[in-house]
Amino acid sequence: DLIADLESQLALQREAGDDEAAAATEAKIEEWTRRYDELYHQLRNLPRYDSASDSDDDASTEAEDNSLDARLEERLAKVAASIAEQEALLASQRAAGYREAADATAHLDWLKRHERALRRIEATRHETVDVRIIVLGEGDEEISALPLVSLLRPIAPLLEDLLIETEPAKEELYSTLKIADDMIALRSSEPVTVEMWCDHESLGPASDFDKKPALLYLAEQVEVWPPSQLTVRVSYQHELEAVMAPRCLLAIVDPGINYVAMPMDGAVLDAPLVNIARYVLSKDDPSEVRGSAQQQRLLEQLRRTAVAGLVCDKEADNTRHGQAERVSLLKEVRNGTFKVPELQPIHAIDAKLRDAIDETAPFAVLYFSSPREAVEPRVTLSVRDADSAPMLLADVVLRKDYFPKSLFELLSSVINITKGQATIPSKIEKEVGMALLDFAIQPKYSAVILVAVNGEEPRKMSFSCVDEKIGAPPGKAVARVAINVVVAALPAPGTRTPEQRFWLESRAARLADECV
Repeated sequence: DLIADLESQLALQREAGDDEAAAATEAKIEEWTRRYDELYHQLRNLPRYDSASDSDDDASTEAEDNSLDARLEERLAKVAASIAEQEALLASQRAAGYREAADATAHLDWLKRHERALRRIEATRHETVDVRIIVLGEGDEEISALPLVSLLRPIAPLLEDLLIETEPAKEELYSTLKIADDMIALRSSEPVTVEMWCDHESLGPASDFDKKPALLYLAEQVEVWPPSQLTVRVSYQHELEAVMAPRCLLAIVDPGINYVAMPMDGAVLDAPLVNIARYVLSKDDPSEVRGSAQQQRLLEQLRRTAVAGLVCDKEADNTRHGQAERVSLLKEVRNGTFKVPELQPIHAIDAKLRDAIDETAPFAVLYFSSPREAVEPRVTLSVRDADSAPMLLADVVLRKDYFPKSLFELLSSVINITKGQATIPSKIEKEVGMALLDFAIQPKYSAVILVAVNGEEPRKMSFSCVDEKIGAPPGKAVARVAINVVVAALPAPGTRTPEQRFWLESRAARLADECV
């Protein structure tokens, strides 16, 4: 903490251009870093408890105990001397009328806390402690009656040694320790958070878990001594942030299964679904999307093949029990036991997440799969002339077993469903469908009909080819069909019939004209 404060002070001094003060602060940082390293190496040299020595050699155990006692006494003597030296320095400064230096007072306080911690360790060196190891979303195992002095190691080497001492036959414990050890070893590529609890007291994230001995950290921090249980939780930083967030999204891409848990914040809610799927794949295997060209190809592939479904869980909130539910689902995905729930299909793969979700839901599973099984296909119908953007006329969902169908059959279904969902004046109801078909079949419009299935390249189709069917390749299912009718020219607004206006103008515009 002292070094961190000095570093903050140094940054302010540099920003203010006070080179002399900055140089003095840099010297203090170097001195405190040297002292910290000296203490670290002294504590690393304290003998560790080896459980094998219990039965193998009592004389060796006694020798180790004596060595530990001697080193503790030696360290305590050095700390006591430093305290006396620092107190004498402060007393002389007061006598001379000098203002007490903040860093000298902080150093004395630190020495006294350190002395208290060493005396705690000395008084309870023969005690035992239960150690609980949690890997978020992976495992939760406990080691009973571990000698307290075995914690005279930083967390990182402690977990490594516990793994070495654990028989592979203890599968769940061995697996949990192995995963934790691997996560810490590879933390440079995937940031890891290590948290500790002593009994029920949270000690927060450990910033120096590969340097500072765990036992010393406990002895300096906790109120009740000795501890009966130490809990260590190892988490990927991004997953911990997601589990603890007010709202959480678990995005899954299958087959694979690739997944990412993420806080469901504004940026995620504004992201198109297809971009979330791409993020899941690229985060899992960054080599798949090196550069914008590869990312664009992946996006296009997802647009062609991905089918999205969503389910919200109001129980998995950010309360203690809700977070446990989130972790349980994450574990199921990791170990391959996740059962896909009944999903609400989302047919617009480019829709934003916020448009597809209940924004009050604290937790949601967004599931992407390839359309190998039948889904409810979405069909859109647009029309445009040579100089305009497509105008969406219909957007419907059909039954799962609808395809294959001819173009005429499909257009007839789209027209009938759209008519059934709209309010149409009775005087034009019979002719509305034919008005739309006219754009496609009347020679005066010179229509070109383009049909795209599952985002593939559109192909030209004609009403005259009744045997030509719209469907998916073998082994796939139709998820999306886009029909685009391109005509030479659409009727101008002032020349349109009521039937044409039904398709080409908004309902509000039609009602306004009728009122006039």
